[in-house]
Amino acid sequence: MGGEVDVPRLLRALRIDARLNGNEWWAPCPNPKHAEHIPSWSIRDDADRENHGNHYCFGCEWGGDAIELASVVTGMSRRATREWLVEHGLIRSKRGELPTIRVVVRSPVKTAVSLPFGVNLKPLSEWSESARAYAVRRGITDGQVRDFRLGYAIRGRLEGRIVFPAYDKNGAITGYTSRTFRDHETRYLNPNTSEGFPEHKAIFGEHLWDGDSVVVTSEGAINVLSAHAVMPSINVAGLYGSHLKETQVLKLARFRKIVVLEDPDPTGRDYAVELKEAFFESDTRVVVAKMPDGYDPNALYCKDPEVLRCLIREAVK
Repeated sequence: MGGEVDVPRLLRALRIDARLNGNEWWAPCPNPKHAEHIPSWSIRDDADRENHGNHYCFGCEWGGDAIELASVVTGMSRRATREWLVEHGLIRSKRGELPTIRVVVRSPVKTAVSLPFGVNLKPLSEWSESARAYAVRRGITDGQVRDFRLGYAIRGRLEGRIVFPAYDKNGAITGYTSRTFRDHETRYLNPNTSEGFPEHKAIFGEHLWDGDSVVVTSEGAINVLSAHAVMPSINVAGLYGSHLKETQVLKLARFRKIVVLEDPDPTGRDYAVELKEAFFESDTRVVVAKMPDGYDPNALYCKDPEVLRCLIREAVK
């Protein structure tokens, strides 16, 4: 890969605790199949040489380029790993800039995956009366509908639901969740496997990230929007699913500080624990902000937004 890979940032993103010795970083082997405690693995950090970014373990004889390293550590395919490296600015030119011919990743997500039939992406003022009334009751604003590209459906599989799409930083849709506004027995619907969305990649709010701290909620895009409503300048992240996924950890590794708004239910508490464990002894600090008893972020926002604002502001400091 020559001078493209930013080795120090790559090591931080992969949570590899390495020490620089000359033009090489040394650490215990990060290969999940090779358990060791001595630094027998190294990666070259010399942008002027052809072997820059290449790595090798003298213990298990595993080696290759930076894509191979990240692919094995994360468990992603080589193609998905390369997209992840470019997406997070970990592949750079010799001058430290993103390679211009590779900045635009033609991901299959953009062409092969889309929201289901019947989803309308319109300004809030143009939503159906019942969908708009529900959104307003939950504190969703016109600006949030625009910035987070929210929609609603009155026909199709998602009929009677508000749709919360997730987009990556390149604007490609990576998934969605939808919440009924007509009191369906199943409150939330997520994509079917047949829809082709990339597994475990979606984080609601990712396309707006800019900065070194983020506020995370474990459940419900509406909770994310409540946090954003009281502090519009902060980065927010909604983690789809019932447990933290490796690809979500890798995306959140770009931040120096993660504030978790802990829901007062088992899933919320589990997410907080998993995040703290995922970033244990890393450069990323995880702070848990507990909600008052009986309140999730949206309920607290609807009752007293100033309390939620103060709670987030104190945790972000």
